[in-house]
Amino acid sequence: MTGVDVLSRPAWSTLPVRLVSGGAQDRTTMKKGAAEDETWTAPAENAAECPLVLGCGEVVAGGYHVVEPLGRGAAGRVYFAFDDRLQRPVALKVLEPHRDPRELFREGASMARVEHPNLVEVFALVQHRDRPVLVMELLVGGSLLDVENPTVEQSVTYLDGILAGLEGLHAAGLVHRDLKPANVLLGASGEVKLSDFGLVVPMEAEVPQLEGTPSYCAPEIVTGTRVGPSLRGAVDFYALGVIAHELFTGARPFDDEDTFALLSRHVHDRPPPVSQARNELTPFDAWVAGLLEKDPAVRSTDVRALRSELARAFGRYRAGLLESPVVLHVEADDASAAELADRMQRLCPEARLIRAATTDAALAVLASTTVGLVVVSFELPNQGALEVSAAARSCPIPPAWVVTMRRGSVRDWRLLESLGAKACLTEPYPTESLDAVLRHTLPWCALRARVAATSSDVIGPTSVPVSLGLGKKS
Repeated sequence: MTGVDVLSRPAWSTLPVRLVSGGAQDRTTMKKGAAEDETWTAPAENAAECPLVLGCGEVVAGGYHVVEPLGRGAAGRVYFAFDDRLQRPVALKVLEPHRDPRELFREGASMARVEHPNLVEVFALVQHRDRPVLVMELLVGGSLLDVENPTVEQSVTYLDGILAGLEGLHAAGLVHRDLKPANVLLGASGEVKLSDFGLVVPMEAEVPQLEGTPSYCAPEIVTGTRVGPSLRGAVDFYALGVIAHELFTGARPFDDEDTFALLSRHVHDRPPPVSQARNELTPFDAWVAGLLEKDPAVRSTDVRALRSELARAFGRYRAGLLESPVVLHVEADDASAAELADRMQRLCPEARLIRAATTDAALAVLASTTVGLVVVSFELPNQGALEVSAAARSCPIPPAWVVTMRRGSVRDWRLLESLGAKACLTEPYPTESLDAVLRHTLPWCALRARVAATSSDVIGPTSVPVSLGLGKKS
């Protein structure tokens, strides 16, 4: 066999196996299938019939030894290789047979046009078996798809790195048009780099063809709305908004089995705020909403302003974690109020508990105090619980709210959940149930108990999984 014997690989072949580079790895195995996540575009005519599949140990262009495949997507395949001449690991990208080889030349030219620390670097474009092969920088940290349960601090770091990359790309007059977690690569030290420039076009170029990844498509791409050169980069910021929502909450703002229904939701539906999943994320609501504006002329696109606002939002988030939360307990029955107060004091001593015996008293507290959690009795007269919940939702920083009831049903919970209730507690209040609810609604409390399972006395969700793992679900 020519080249490297795969049974006796040199030292450089012991790098981590889970390497991703060049963007050929699409989300074809994640969640609901390839229909919504693959990058899709019209196939080129007269494409070659046979794919260029590289084997382990094969030598490309006289100096690149193929070690193993890294990933395969709708556009092409990426391989981990070693450059014998410069003694460094690299990534090799080849196109699938249905793609026009000229696409790889355009992608390489786009990558070579701009040099930026947050953009993947291209080293060379070579020929192998009469097909072009793109030689690129290898990132050993995987992509955002490999990141599971990111902390808010990690998410902010990733988003800031993406913004820096977009700033460099847009400054060079280029629009990415396929920004998504699979195309955000991570270095060994956590550095963030944008990859896969297969759909990159100059800002001055009109692109009538519907291209991109449906889950991250801006409304103007879906509708085919023509915009001026100054607004064409806005599609990248919309995709960033989807990524931000996914990082913070573990879910994209819009998901649908049917691709056309998904695209329609991008155009017509209002995205849910990130705080709907986790109340402490309220400082990021406006920032994410600005990126997800339907109108590209209104959408947030100023990179420097976005980076500054992101830092300020993170500062407000951290400040909120350090504050002692205020819990408003709205309960007319003295015995029930005393029981819940005692349980909460033992489980979350940092919280400041305010008791309101009537609906009017609760409304007065909400009007004058920043409340972190409202616990309201469903037995308040004259549908007082619904009035209190409406007032809570209209607060400048809406608190989470939980309902207590002596007797209830799943039907009652569905109604309350539709109005935004985080959970429903039935009396008596088992410590495990109350602990689970407090961990979900007051995550900054130093709770004594660490209960992972949800008690049967809690109707509704009590935890929010956050994961961007490829093909993994929490």
